[in-house]
Amino acid sequence: MPPKLGKEKEVSLWLGKALEDIKSAKILFRANDVTQWHQVLFFCQQAVEKSMKGFLTWHAVAFRWTHDLVELGKKCTDIDLAIENDVSSVKDLTEYAWEFRYPGEDEEPTKEEAKTGIHRAENFVSAILVRLPAEAHPATKKSIKKWFCFSLFTCRKK
Repeated sequence: MPPKLGKEKEVSLWLGKALEDIKSAKILFRANDVTQWHQVLFFCQQAVEKSMKGFLTWHAVAFRWTHDLVELGKKCTDIDLAIENDVSSVKDLTEYAWEFRYPGEDEEPTKEEAKTGIHRAENFVSAILVRLPAEAHPATKKSIKKWFCFSLFTCRKK
């Protein structure tokens, strides 16, 4: 069993993975492959899930291993009610954790849904980052600012 990480490091790892997932979603989106929109949304869901788990870890709130953004989001809003609108904006991404991962009859998501998913995931991860101290961030403030400017659509000011 690996040694127990300090809280700052553990949260930083969760958030770092969330940022990597957003980057992966953007790379897939830029590929403009209609067969990959569900994968873009999968990475958006993963980014939100990991940022929620990082937020809960920072606040020492236990959570079960789940992909359910409604369940995780409820725990987040129990800590900070001001994040309720942010949670509401991403909860429907839950289905992308599994919905299109296996063959089925589901209608594939559209490019517009993928684009919207990236915006929503980015905004949510940003909302989490501003609620946590710098020592819990996955990189220096300069790197975080660079990440905001890596946006597929626009460079947002922090």
